[in-house]
Amino acid sequence: MDNHPKRNLGHWAHQIMTAFQCEANKSLQEFGIGFSEAVPLMILYFHGPDSLVEIANRLNFSHPSVLRQIDSLEKLGLVLRTPHPEDRRVKIVKLTDQGKKLAPKIMEKIQAINKAATSGISDNEVDLLFTMLNKILINLSGEKCQSLKNVENHLR
Repeated sequence: MDNHPKRNLGHWAHQIMTAFQCEANKSLQEFGIGFSEAVPLMILYFHGPDSLVEIANRLNFSHPSVLRQIDSLEKLGLVLRTPHPEDRRVKIVKLTDQGKKLAPKIMEKIQAINKAATSGISDNEVDLLFTMLNKILINLSGEKCQSLKNVENHLR
């Protein structure tokens, strides 16, 4: 791989993520949330109630970042924090009925963005893309980058 910016993985990953977030924010605007709030909401939808720390670990986000997102979702009535049954210091976050109803609609919007992003690319090429991205993630999940191992473990 040469040093040309067009062959820089970090550059492309950033550009793709920025474009995806922009499209998601536009698409989710009708629900009154942005992509940053949709991500922990979808984690709760697929994995069920969990602590803030576990949600942050699943997302590879900082605890304060997830706390802000959960605060926002709670104000919208989409999630509820309840005390942990065994540890009073821990709060469990779960979807409200309103959050459970909204999650499939959000998933439809995200799937539409994924479909638009892969337009003109064959199913085999998309499968190959995800295989290569997973290999890149594994390659970057060395000893010095424990947070990436969290992401890798949640992909399984």
